[in-house]
Amino acid sequence: MNQETVEKVYRLVDEIKGTDAYKTMLQKHREIEADEHVQALIASFKKAEANYNEAQKYGKHHPNLKHRKQAFSEAKAELYNHPLVKAYKQAEKSLQERLDAIGTHIAASVSKRIRVDTRLSSVDKGGLSCTIEKV
Repeated sequence: MNQETVEKVYRLVDEIKGTDAYKTMLQKHREIEADEHVQALIASFKKAEANYNEAQKYGKHHPNLKHRKQAFSEAKAELYNHPLVKAYKQAEKSLQERLDAIGTHIAASVSKRIRVDTRLSSVDKGGLSCTIEKV
């Protein structure tokens, strides 16, 4: 890549980091990190997730599979329904949609035959983990 292209990419990154979605995501991340209740919910979720994943190894033969699945579902719901986590996830989703649109636009500008698979975005797909990455 030439220097001009690199500079344009940095300007685009700076523009993205200036969006309300990005700023909200950073702020909510800091609030989540500082909130002891949310941290306890995250720890509870991760423990329930690990227990459920361990039970899944044995499938229907594990004696506590149903209980662990229920505990996991409850921990996930409690975490994801917390107002700070909801706000974080909404900002994350908004930012991901913007990034998907940018990627799609760039690909279409290069060639109409290039497809961008935005289905790979894990935001708000109900995955099996709640990772709140350091930004």
